[in-house]
Amino acid sequence: MTTFPVRLVLLTTVFATCAFAQKGVQTSVRMNTTVQILKAEDARAYDKTLEDLMASPNESVRIRALLAAGRIGDEKAIPRIASMLESGSVKLREMAAFALGEIESVKATDAILKALKNADAADAQAETRAVASVPLRAETRV
Repeated sequence: MTTFPVRLVLLTTVFATCAFAQKGVQTSVRMNTTVQILKAEDARAYDKTLEDLMASPNESVRIRALLAAGRIGDEKAIPRIASMLESGSVKLREMAAFALGEIESVKATDAILKALKNADAADAQAETRAVASVPLRAETRV
């Protein structure tokens, strides 16, 4: 028996796939990938599947997988996400910084601050926004 949120996600995915198909875009891989990401996010499960998607040759897939990993909020994702702050397009690095901010962890903040220390002024905006989004816990407040 499928729960309502899962049905809604699958129905939305089918409609989106139909829209892409009408434009002549091949969607078999895209639909399968989207479903994998949505299932992981819905289950709040950071696992090997999501980690593999963050290593996809397709940047759009990597960006969406980063967002899912951040929303899941599992600290196990921090090393993988942090490594993505160091290379790739500006859009990819911005999403990596955002995903770390979504995890709301001191460890994630440390990774962002390290990247910020090594970033030039143009790259520093995303990391600064990500650090600002992490709430201070009582034990870390000054």
